[in-house]
Amino acid sequence: LLRISWDGLGLQSHLRRTMLEAERVRFDSLASLALLASGLARHYPGFGVLFIDDLIESIRYGLEYPDRRRNQRQVAQVRLFGELCNCHYIDARLVFEMLYVFISFRAQDVSHFVDGEAILIDAPGDLFL
Repeated sequence: LLRISWDGLGLQSHLRRTMLEAERVRFDSLASLALLASGLARHYPGFGVLFIDDLIESIRYGLEYPDRRRNQRQVAQVRLFGELCNCHYIDARLVFEMLYVFISFRAQDVSHFVDGEAILIDAPGDLFL
């Protein structure tokens, strides 16, 4: 990949799109995909920045528009994000920011209204006894 000319062929965008399809890679091999991405980013810094940006955007899209058909892709992309931290390409601060996004996403949407009254989705006293 380093010997190929990266100018004008759309190779970077095609490679980013292909690498974002992390669900097509075996789950055990996502660490190798992260190493490949970080290795390419050392030689082509623009590729690395756009790849991380696309990965975070795809993860956020999966949170905003949940779809059961995208579950495998979502899990694989989050694992790829973690593997990028393991190979020291992204900082742990960014991982903690994404963890905060996971925890706090839709935290404000804990109730809905029926006839003007708020009904808690998961009421505190709702227990299986």
